[in-house]
Amino acid sequence: MKKILITGCSSGFGNMTHLIKFLLLLTAICFGNVLFGQTQVKGRIIEESGKPLPFANILLFASADSTYLKWEESGKDGAFILSNLTPGSYRIEVRMVGHFTYQSEVFYIIDEPGELLLDDIVLPLDRTVDARSPNLYWEKYK
Repeated sequence: MKKILITGCSSGFGNMTHLIKFLLLLTAICFGNVLFGQTQVKGRIIEESGKPLPFANILLFASADSTYLKWEESGKDGAFILSNLTPGSYRIEVRMVGHFTYQSEVFYIIDEPGELLLDDIVLPLDRTVDARSPNLYWEKYK
């Protein structure tokens, strides 16, 4: 078996530092639009009283054909972030047990990266009362 000693980089880059810099520049050029050309949609879910509503489900749909795209959950402060969105038209639906479902108007993300900050989304309580008595239900299946 023959041993080969490699004494330098044959690609014309002189040393490894130049090669790494070149590869980083190439990566930034190739993936710059993907990494930095994305938009975030931020918002906050609150109750009618103004208190934050944690753990609400935020669903993102494409407005053209109502295709489900993404799901997020609001944090303890009611805030949510939908990230890595590409240009297009979307709508948001917010669901929470015991509350009415919220559906947004269609909104558009243009080709410029950045952040779209939505107004606070108020999710009113669903005050529908179930007329069945839990005691009667329990008695039936004892």
